[in-house]
Amino acid sequence: MLTTVGGVKVADAFSFFPTSLIVLIIGVTMLFAHAERSGAVTWLVDRAFRLIRGRAALIPWIGFVVGAALATMGAFPTAPISLLLPILALLAMRHRLSYPLLAVICVLGSNAAGLSPLSPAGATVLTICRKQGVHYSPWLLYAIVMLLHVVLVALLLLLHRMLRHSPRWRRFMHIDHLGETLAQHADAADLATAPSPLDRAAGADNRSYRVVCLISLLGFVLVVLVLKLDVGLVALAFALALQLAFATPEAEIIKRVPWNVVLLLGGLVIYFGVMGKVGTLKAIEHGLGSIGSMAVLLLLLVYITGLVSNMESSTLATLGVMVPIGMGALAHGAGGSPLFVLVAIVMSAAVVVMNPVHIAGALIIANAEESRRERMFRDLLVISFSLTAVVPGLMAVMAILATG
Repeated sequence: MLTTVGGVKVADAFSFFPTSLIVLIIGVTMLFAHAERSGAVTWLVDRAFRLIRGRAALIPWIGFVVGAALATMGAFPTAPISLLLPILALLAMRHRLSYPLLAVICVLGSNAAGLSPLSPAGATVLTICRKQGVHYSPWLLYAIVMLLHVVLVALLLLLHRMLRHSPRWRRFMHIDHLGETLAQHADAADLATAPSPLDRAAGADNRSYRVVCLISLLGFVLVVLVLKLDVGLVALAFALALQLAFATPEAEIIKRVPWNVVLLLGGLVIYFGVMGKVGTLKAIEHGLGSIGSMAVLLLLLVYITGLVSNMESSTLATLGVMVPIGMGALAHGAGGSPLFVLVAIVMSAAVVVMNPVHIAGALIIANAEESRRERMFRDLLVISFSLTAVVPGLMAVMAILATG
C-alpha cells in the first residue's frame, strides 16, 4: 500500500530486504538447534551450575553469566532463558532464595548479551545504523551495555541484601513462603539431592553428536572473530555440516527457525526503507532534530523507547523502530555521540524485558508456583515500570555527559 501511494516500484522496495540479516538469523538458529538437540547446551549449563558447590550467593551470577554467554554466541535470548528458568526455580527452592530475583537477573543477562554482533539483535542494530551512515564499534556497544547491566544487577542484589529482612520486601520477592514450601516435602535433604532436569537429560544425549556440536560452537566463534567472515554464512555452514554428518530430521531443525521474526524484520526493514525513499523518515528526523536541545531530544527518545518496549513483546521490534528514528534525528542537527545515544536507546528497550507482555516475562511466570503466578504478574509489572521510570533518564544523562 505504501509503495502504491508513494509511487515506489516494487523492485525498489524489495531492494531494501536485509538478506545478510535473514541469513544470520536462520544460520545461527539452526546451529543452536543442533546444539540444543545434541545436549551440548544442556551440558554447558550443567557444568556451569556444578561450579556453585553449595555457594548460594553465586547462583544469581551464574544465571546471568551462563545466559549471557549463550546469547553472546548467537542464541536468541529466549533460548537460554527458557532453559535456565526451570533450573533457577528449583535452586531457589533448595537454597531459600528469591525466584523472581534470580529470574530477572538471568533475563537481564541473556537479553543484554543479545547486542553481540553474532546475535540477531546486535546484527539488526548494526545493519540499520550502517544503512543510515552511522558507524560504531559493535563490540564496544556490546561491552558498554553488558557493563551497565552488571552494575544494574549488582545494585539489585545490594538492594535485596539491605531489605531482605523487611516483611514487605520478602513478600514482594516471594521469599515469605519458602519455609512452607519446603515443609511440604518429606525431607529437605531429598530435595537437595533430587536429580535435576539436567541430570535426567544427560544420559539420553548422543555423546559424539554433543562433542562435535561443542566444537562447532567454538569453531563458529573463532572463525567469525579471527577470520572476520560473514556471521550468517559461517553459522549456516556449520549447521549444514552437522546436518550432513548426523542426519538429524530436517523438519525438527527447520521448525526451530523463528519465521515470525524473519517476517517481522524483513517487513520492518523494507517498510523503513520505503518510508525513507518517500521522505517520511526525513520529515520525522527533521522534526525531532529541530527541537534544538539535545537533552530534551534524548529524554524524549529514551522514554518513548521504554514505553514502546513495555507494550511490545519483542525488544528486537522496539529497536527496529526506535534506532533508525534516533540515529536519523542525530544526523539532522541534534548532535551527540552516536555510540552513547545508541547505548541510551538500547538500555531503555532492554531493561524492561521482565514485563509479562514480553516472552521473557511470560516464561518467568510460567515457571513460578501456580498459586503465586497472579501476584508475580503484578510484581513484574511493578519492577518493569520502576526501571522504565529510572533507567532511561539515567542513560540520557550519561549520553549527554559523554558528548560533553
